[in-house]
Amino acid sequence: MTEEPFDEAKRQMMTVGSPSDGPNLDGMSIDFDAYLFMAELFEHVAVHQTGDLDCMLIASCTVDHGKTPTVVGEALVDIWQDKLRYHHRAAHRLRQDDFEVYLDVATLTHDGGIFVTGLIKATWNRQP
Repeated sequence: MTEEPFDEAKRQMMTVGSPSDGPNLDGMSIDFDAYLFMAELFEHVAVHQTGDLDCMLIASCTVDHGKTPTVVGEALVDIWQDKLRYHHRAAHRLRQDDFEVYLDVATLTHDGGIFVTGLIKATWNRQP
C-alpha cells in the first residue's frame, strides 16, 4: 500500500524535524485561533493541543450560516498557505462533504527544525 502524498510529506517532515512544544506550540495555537477567527467565517473557534505527534493541534470551527463548504475549504487553504504554515515546507489535505470541511496540515521550519501537525475542522450548526 502506498502512502497518500500528504501522509508521505508529513512523515518526511516528522523524520527530519523535532516536534514543536512549549512556547513554540503555544504560539502556533494562538496563531490558529487568531487567523481563523479573523477570517470572519466562523461563529466559534476553539484550538487545543492534543499531545499526539501525528496531530498536535486541533482547531474546531462552527461555520456561519450562508457559507458553503467550497467557500470554507478554499478559505482554509488560503489561511494555511498565507498565514499559518512555516515557509520552509508544508503540506495539506482538504476533505469535505455537505456538512464538514477538514484540513489536515503539517509544516516544518527547516530541515532539523521543528514541525507542527494538525487538523482544522469546520462544521455547520444543523439547528436553524
